[in-house]
Amino acid sequence: AQLARAETRELKNMFIEKGLVKHLCTLTMSEDEQTRRTAATGLLWLCQAPASKKDKWSRRFDLSDLEWTADHIFSFVEAADNSDPDVTTQVLLGLRCLCTPSTIYIMLNRTKILHILATALRGELFRDHFTLIMAAVLFIWSIADFQWPPHVLDNQAFLPMLEALTRLLPRTPEEVICMQSAKGVMSTWNEKTLERN
Repeated sequence: AQLARAETRELKNMFIEKGLVKHLCTLTMSEDEQTRRTAATGLLWLCQAPASKKDKWSRRFDLSDLEWTADHIFSFVEAADNSDPDVTTQVLLGLRCLCTPSTIYIMLNRTKILHILATALRGELFRDHFTLIMAAVLFIWSIADFQWPPHVLDNQAFLPMLEALTRLLPRTPEEVICMQSAKGVMSTWNEKTLERN
């Protein structure tokens, strides 16, 4: 994970070229909690642009300019499909940094990313696995700016995700007030803030 945090493009490329991406993704499936979560953090660091100073929760972020293959994208999405919400959170935040027309096409066309997002959004009004829900919302926000493959829209594979997303919308005046009090800065929300409000 520390190697993946390299701050130069050359070192990150070396990490990728040595085939370590697949190994790091495999470690996110470890039965040991610390191992899988450390590996997921390493994936996030690897995906972030070299020397980027942006916070992982920032709505604006730096895109990685490294060369990612379809196999890398498959491995990342497979790692995100995890029973540990902390692992899925880190990987989704990392995948945001890889969002280009070609990588989004691969994800939407050839992976389970929409299913993973729908599952991540199942929490009730940000109370369950808050950070996972926020990571999923930020990822959806990232891919919404791009053109989606026509068949994804035609077969409505996105509907479960959309339905899960709409369930997070406030339904009462009290919930609206609670959410407005955060002034729209969703990246700073946490469970204690919402409970206090």
